[in-house]
Amino acid sequence: MSNEKIDLAMKELWERAKAIFLSTLRSDEEKSQAARYFSMITSVCVENGVFQILTLNSFAADFLKTEYAERLKTCLDLAGGDKSLSLA
Repeated sequence: MSNEKIDLAMKELWERAKAIFLSTLRSDEEKSQAARYFSMITSVCVENGVFQILTLNSFAADFLKTEYAERLKTCLDLAGGDKSLSLA
């Protein structure tokens, strides 16, 4: 499989996982905050079994990692991702 197809598959997986994540949030404030941080994501990819989320800045990366990582991993699994993938 070419890198272009892999990248497209990972972007599609990310979009599904993101939709699942947002659907689990209860308040408009939570949804707004998540959407704000998700808008700072510049790309996603998989490298050496790690699903990597690249952001505009380290603040956004740190926030996503500390506040959302566990739930995002669950959403990636629910979206059809390889359960052996870790998240970075």
